[in-house]
Amino acid sequence: MVSIASGIIIDTFGQLREDENRMNSDIKDKCFICGQENIIFERSSDGSSGGFKNHIRQNHYMWNYLYYIAYLQWKDPQDYSGIESYVDKKIKDTDLSWIPFGRARELQKGEDEQEKQAKQMEQSSSNIVSLLTYSNDIIQALKEKKEKRKQHFTQQTQPTQFKEQIVSHQSMALI
Repeated sequence: MVSIASGIIIDTFGQLREDENRMNSDIKDKCFICGQENIIFERSSDGSSGGFKNHIRQNHYMWNYLYYIAYLQWKDPQDYSGIESYVDKKIKDTDLSWIPFGRARELQKGEDEQEKQAKQMEQSSSNIVSLLTYSNDIIQALKEKKEKRKQHFTQQTQPTQFKEQIVSHQSMALI
């Protein structure tokens, strides 16, 4: 009986330890505001932006969000700006859509850069297709010109060949 109770206690403490480790890992490795993992920021960081630590200290500093909510509670609603009115209404409606969950400016910059590169590649592809079409048109025009010259040359050489044949037949007849 004692062994069963001690087994349950040990299992419970083991589960609590795992839960605490998971929470500590989330606190250390995920942004509290946007929920993005640190590895995403480190991959997208170009070195100058500071990566994950800069992100959680500057852009998504959780205490700034708390200060902003407190600021709105202390400020007279008549003095709110447009964005303050919007956020205050969202807070009163318990709507958290004003918090950028799953979004971060640094990551969007990378997405914008990828979109820009995709547009440039699309433009380059379009330019290449245009050049190929233009080249094919030039080649076709040259082929047509060559064919016309060949026909013209053939037409001019046929009477000469015919005259040569007549002359050669006449020479043969004279011999």
